[in-house]
Amino acid sequence: MSYPEQRALLAQIAQELYGRHRDHLEALKEDGKRLIQRPDFLWHRLVKAYAIWGGVGGWDRLTADPDNLARLAYEALSQLPAAERNGEIREAFKHAGIRWPDRKADLFAGCYDHIEAMGGLEEARRLLLAQKATEGKLRFLKSLPGIGDKNARNMMMGAYHEDFRETIAVDARIQSISDYLELEFGDYNEAERFYQGVARDAGISGWELDRLMFNYTDEFLKALEAPEKSGPQRPLGPEGTGPPEQESPVGARPRYSRQELWQRIQNLWGRGCVWMSLVAHKGYRATDLDETQRRCEFEYESGTRKWIPLDDLYAVYAELYRRERLSRAYLKDPDNSQRVVGRRYWHAPGAAIFGLLPVLDDRIGSSDGELFVKPSPSTQHPTRDSEFSVRPQRGKRDLPPEEFERRLQRRLRAQEEALEQAIYGLARLYSTTGRQGAGISLIRRLIPFLEDREKLARAYLSLGQLMEQLGDYASALQLYSQGLSLEPTSKLFRYLLNNNLGYCLNLEGQPEQAEEHCRVAIAIDPSRYSAHKNLGRSLEQQGQLLAAAHQYVEATKLSASDRRALDHLEDLVTEHPKLVEEYPGLSDQMEDCRQAVDSARQLRGDGRRSRE
Repeated sequence: MSYPEQRALLAQIAQELYGRHRDHLEALKEDGKRLIQRPDFLWHRLVKAYAIWGGVGGWDRLTADPDNLARLAYEALSQLPAAERNGEIREAFKHAGIRWPDRKADLFAGCYDHIEAMGGLEEARRLLLAQKATEGKLRFLKSLPGIGDKNARNMMMGAYHEDFRETIAVDARIQSISDYLELEFGDYNEAERFYQGVARDAGISGWELDRLMFNYTDEFLKALEAPEKSGPQRPLGPEGTGPPEQESPVGARPRYSRQELWQRIQNLWGRGCVWMSLVAHKGYRATDLDETQRRCEFEYESGTRKWIPLDDLYAVYAELYRRERLSRAYLKDPDNSQRVVGRRYWHAPGAAIFGLLPVLDDRIGSSDGELFVKPSPSTQHPTRDSEFSVRPQRGKRDLPPEEFERRLQRRLRAQEEALEQAIYGLARLYSTTGRQGAGISLIRRLIPFLEDREKLARAYLSLGQLMEQLGDYASALQLYSQGLSLEPTSKLFRYLLNNNLGYCLNLEGQPEQAEEHCRVAIAIDPSRYSAHKNLGRSLEQQGQLLAAAHQYVEATKLSASDRRALDHLEDLVTEHPKLVEEYPGLSDQMEDCRQAVDSARQLRGDGRRSRE
């Protein structure tokens, strides 16, 4: 089914359901108009947003117990000391069986603090309604902890606000309709634009389409199944009209043999090939070949190098030809990875392989980070429409339920990973442009979705680093401690959390505790200089001057490009000149450190001049 056909089908179904449920929609509009007049409108919508976050049944369970609901009233929380507010929210959420009560309580308490800072509930409501147009109100709502694109839209759509008559709050129910049709969107706005087009075709408002899809999802899906019963659908070609898969001129046999692929790799490496990632604006560079083990080395932009064995590369290449489409998410599934490359865990080289295969074989194309084999040498590969992209239909409803579930789970994992990468990328940008508050808000919105302890530890580490940049060392300490309490297995995370804790504890005047964490960090990775420097600071504060000098020397040896450890050492000797007498070799080591720092500076200078 082509894009126009899919859009027309959805519009036809929406028209039929609108005629059937129009009275219900009109009643919802009237309820919304009354709702927005409430003085506590904003707080009421926030409570409901948190209750249905992760499951719509949370609101029913919360409202079923008026006494428990009253605990979350703004006035009731205002009567509590700040130290008790989180606990009260947490207990009310737990009593109602709302998902993730611990993490939600912290965020919800943050909403209270934001509103209090605005001057109270009525002033916050006035400020919200005073924002210009849809975008202004969305920005206001998304500045509240835990409120993202969907919830911000839904809060105002529930009130049938005039600025939100054409918006779509894309949630799990609407996503299930997209999944059925195998529609994939690059971001939230792209999905919203697609369904706004469906609403226009149906002659109804975006609000009406949204409420129909949310309240009558099953009726939508049942209507979508009806065309399939009349016969199998024809898979899409490059322009939506290609031949069925079984008639494709591309067979299961790869275009090149293993030896031929190796020869093409050798030719590329001889030219110093650079290729681009399919999922990010990053490049990989060919750096070395190992003829004996038949593997190739590539380098990330960060300088990290990885080896790709020919066997792994060819296994993925052959799998791509067998399936005709392949995504990284597919190979991240342990069962698929075990079958294709012989290992259940397939890590970083996957990104480079996916970028490299279209370079090695011009019959391979890419779309949205997914590889596919072009149906014929003369046919151009599919390109993204300006609003959406559609993957070929593959008779999904004929799949066994467990396979259907696995496919959706793989897609979900891939989308979650892409979201996390985008958030951390934005947070890094905000960090370097003086907008740490925006970065903090982004990561706090991500935390409630993170179930994995490793990912949570990374989030707390990133939040602590942003707090450090703002000079809020007490908050950074708390965040680093939260991250460490999760006991991450990542060597890097454990090092950074302990090292950064040591740094903040030094600044907060707790050198003994700082020393403990710095020594743990050094034990984890003695080759990194920062923990040695921070240990030197803690020892100096404790009066262990000679031991501090040793750590400053060690830190400078490990990273002469950062002269802070040398500066601390010189300040220490200036303040305590007798150290040189007590430790005769210190003068020579200081001179060695100065020369190393000067050499590193000259190298950096030469590097800049050569690039210019």
